[in-house]
Amino acid sequence: MRQRCVGIATILSVLSIGMALSFPGSSAADPTLKPVISGLLDRKGMPSSAYVPRLDGFVVLTTWADLQSTAFGPVAEGNAIDRAVAAVRTSPGASHLRLKLRVLAGVDAPGWAKALGGGPVNVHHGRKVYTLGKFWTPAFGLAYEDLQAKLAARYDAEPEVAEVVISRCSVLTAEPFLRAVRPDTRTMESMVAGGYSDTADEVCQRQEIDAHGVWATTRAGLTLDPYDRLLPDATAVQDGAFTEEIMGYCRRTLGARCVLENNAVSAPLLLEPYPTMYRAIKERGGPIGYQTRNAQRIGDWYQALTWSARQGANHVELNITYPTYDRAQLQAARVKLKANPSGDESEG
Repeated sequence: MRQRCVGIATILSVLSIGMALSFPGSSAADPTLKPVISGLLDRKGMPSSAYVPRLDGFVVLTTWADLQSTAFGPVAEGNAIDRAVAAVRTSPGASHLRLKLRVLAGVDAPGWAKALGGGPVNVHHGRKVYTLGKFWTPAFGLAYEDLQAKLAARYDAEPEVAEVVISRCSVLTAEPFLRAVRPDTRTMESMVAGGYSDTADEVCQRQEIDAHGVWATTRAGLTLDPYDRLLPDATAVQDGAFTEEIMGYCRRTLGARCVLENNAVSAPLLLEPYPTMYRAIKERGGPIGYQTRNAQRIGDWYQALTWSARQGANHVELNITYPTYDRAQLQAARVKLKANPSGDESEG
């Protein structure tokens, strides 16, 4: 009984923290906001010394499990974020680099978080089987809010940390609109059997944005795809209209802190409904961030980067083959990206 009371007290405490630290979206012209990351990023970590002056930042890829191993506990000391901040501060010529935090939840959440809401379900990916916490439940949502509150308390004041990717409602990657695993439907069947519903997921999509309100000066990256609406029979349909609805919710809630993003840019582009989604992103204006597809799928890398610049993107995450790119073309694309308006110039 005492353990149960302590658990309830902990959850109520976390809820009160989230309520106390949340606030409406700030003005797009808010002078307290850190500058939008502008230019080119290495999406795998600190670039080599040869490319430090040619890039503008890098992604810190880590997992929730590595950051918070105990239930509602402290953020781990000496974690990947700490190491990245130290690298920027101590590496020659790297002081201009800015960090984009991609904290993987989904199958990379800690075991204690996966146990919330009734325990995990299975995710099948090829021959591998992972466990997935019930991210659509209120208990899991409180844990994610606690993580964001503690990360913000520790890193919001750090000038190097410019953006944090929103990831609560994700499965395999930090892309919260992807659900369908075709042709293998076992993951979707497992989620539905575990209590998942698209109604609960819609609530999750809004609450994960709300959870980033604790970051007062740091941007929040919302990775967009045509939403996989997972139906009660464990089939899925793409719902681009819902994706656009959540774009608007993110901007209304977080204002200019909300960076609209997608991680699948290539030349040629993916087929519909992706072009329609890209037009909707462009219409809303900056801040915008993109990531290119991998070397096997990107197609013409230079066209992918220049397309991103024409779309109004402020930054692009490069795949690992960028050191093989023509340096003059890479710099030309970088200049175009850095010239795009950030969205801070007027109300968002």
